[in-house]
Amino acid sequence: MTVRGAPQNCLGGNLADVCLILFRLGFFFEDYMSNVIFKAKARQFQNGCLLLPATEKDKQLLNSFCETLGNRYATVTANFAKNNKSYDQVKTVWALCTLLYQINYDRIPTEVERKRMYLSLLEDFAPREPDLLHPEKTVPIHLSRMSKMEAAQFINAIFNLIIENCDLTDKQQVSVRELFTEFKRETSTGVGNPCDYDEEGNLLSIDEWCERNNVSMASGVNDGTLEIAHIITKSAHPEYRDCVWNFLRLTHYEHLEIQHRKGWKELLSIYPHLIPRVKAAYDMAHELYPFTMKEEFNALEEEQKEEVKEGPTFNNMEPVVKENLTTEPLAVQALKAAGLVNEDEQPYQGDIF
Repeated sequence: MTVRGAPQNCLGGNLADVCLILFRLGFFFEDYMSNVIFKAKARQFQNGCLLLPATEKDKQLLNSFCETLGNRYATVTANFAKNNKSYDQVKTVWALCTLLYQINYDRIPTEVERKRMYLSLLEDFAPREPDLLHPEKTVPIHLSRMSKMEAAQFINAIFNLIIENCDLTDKQQVSVRELFTEFKRETSTGVGNPCDYDEEGNLLSIDEWCERNNVSMASGVNDGTLEIAHIITKSAHPEYRDCVWNFLRLTHYEHLEIQHRKGWKELLSIYPHLIPRVKAAYDMAHELYPFTMKEEFNALEEEQKEEVKEGPTFNNMEPVVKENLTTEPLAVQALKAAGLVNEDEQPYQGDIF
């Protein structure tokens, strides 16, 4: 074995120094590989859950880590920043800026042009604060300093601008729908969500709620016929008839023709991003799902989990350990990973390792 960049007589000349270098490299490699950060999506099963890599890059990183891990255990620390902006909000803002520029100029913007669009949207829709140099004036708060609530309201205003004022091509409509459904799925449930609560954590009044939710939660359109649809029926629980977390904002057609006449199964199969909000309303009311509705929820969730249907379950999961993974010492693996080993030459036959 030859170590590139080292004197040719170092292996034979100073074994103690070489051993010390490789020993430290081994610990460096082990420490480096013991800290792996990747984004994951959670999938629940009867006896637990799986964390699946969110992107192809995360998948490759996790696979590499698992190969190195072998059959040893790993300690996992899950980080969920509940009160901070999610990467989805930042991603959505930049995607909407790109889309708005394409609508106006019929081409993809440069980074400078996209930033100008972002600054223009800040001026129009972002919350404001006094200017430090000129207290009599106000300036918009940038996305990096917005709370999760403020960022959600900023995004909602951009969606309203696009939906109400822009003529979209078929491809652009698909892009807006994907962004809209992801946004609603992430921000319309839970205590303190910007769909139902103000900045102080108080439930909105009905008028405030209608003003803030001024497009259909299902289709994202405003055709002038928007109505309030109750999730928990008024006849079953009249005490929840004015609770905004029990509301869906739907068009007249979606409310009457789909929800009432065809039922929840049809509505949620067309607009599955509404499922978390409907479930959350039953949780808030301390109610079990009606039996027939429970079956519909389960069927819809099974459809959404098709991509992981063939994956492991907690009844048959076995650790994935490659046969003949490697018997090389960790320091040798570190040198190979760093590209310092010439594997075309004969391996050193000494007794260093």
